[in-house]
Amino acid sequence: MSDLYKNIYELVKQIPEGKVTTYGILAMSTGNPRRSRIVGVALSKCNDISIPCHRVIRKDGSLPETFGIGGQPYQRYLLESENIEFLDDGKVNLSKHLWLF
Repeated sequence: MSDLYKNIYELVKQIPEGKVTTYGILAMSTGNPRRSRIVGVALSKCNDISIPCHRVIRKDGSLPETFGIGGQPYQRYLLESENIEFLDDGKVNLSKHLWLF
């Protein structure tokens, strides 16, 4: 595992329950705002259930098309189990739940 992936995973562990962050914010936190896709790849390869990858979403509050086993419905279930609210359009209420590092 690369040091960059380890850094990404450590950052994701900091996202508190009931909060989400975006791929872009996470990329900026690694020192390069152009790493959003790398963040996505790192999270897709994560097999450690102690890392709350479900708390990372798109910048518009929508859920990514691909989210491991169970996809979007499972990611939404995990977020709702943390009392994260969704708007009528199916996006996370970022004004209430966005986490900035």
